[in-house]
Amino acid sequence: MLTSQKNQYEDRLKRVYDEKDSMIMQCAQLQNELNTLQEKLMLQTEQHQYLLTQQHTRHEQSQTRWLTLIDHANQETKKTYKRLENLHCYSDGKIKKIKAELTELRQNTHEKKCTVKNFS
Repeated sequence: MLTSQKNQYEDRLKRVYDEKDSMIMQCAQLQNELNTLQEKLMLQTEQHQYLLTQQHTRHEQSQTRWLTLIDHANQETKKTYKRLENLHCYSDGKIKKIKAELTELRQNTHEKKCTVKNFS
C-alpha cells in the first residue's frame, strides 16, 4: 500500500513536472511570438511615420507651390490693372486731344464759311 501511494505521488509529481515543462515551453513560445509581433509593430510604426513625414513634406511643397502661384497671379493682376489704368489715361488724353482738334476744325470751318459768306 505504501508503495502504491508512493507510485501515485510519483506519477502525480511527474505529471505536474510535465505540465510545468509544457507551460514553460508554451510561455517561451508566447514570449517569442510577442517579441516578433512587437518587432513587426515597430517596423510598421516606422514605415507609417516615414510615410506620414513624406506626405507632410509633399503637402508643404504643394502649399508653397500654390501660394507662389497665387502670389504670381496677384502680381500679374496688379500689372494688368496698372496697364489698364495707363491705357485709360492715354485714351482719355487722346480723346481730349481729338475733341480739341475737332473743336478747332469746327471753328476753322465756321470761320471759313463766314469769310466765304462775307465775300459773296
